[in-house]
Amino acid sequence: YGSAYSNWAIQLLNEVYGINEIAITGVEAEAVKLELSNHYIPNKIVLGGVGSNLPLLKGKESNDTKIYVCRNKVCQLPVKTVEEALLNIK
Repeated sequence: YGSAYSNWAIQLLNEVYGINEIAITGVEAEAVKLELSNHYIPNKIVLGGVGSNLPLLKGKESNDTKIYVCRNKVCQLPVKTVEEALLNIK
């Protein structure tokens, strides 16, 4: 079963490199999410918006657009641009 090998490879990547949790807050969250999608970032979960009930976004509500790069539900300091977020991911 050839597809099983790719599933195991994906699982190995997740275990070795972890998953990037990218939280975007503020009124421009959707635009930032679209800009971020132009970059290849493997193993990522992107979430965000103006207001949210998601645990990762608790206490991060803001009108200013901020990007949080997190791993294992622990976030780095927020940044304001996609370029800065990409530096935090790499």
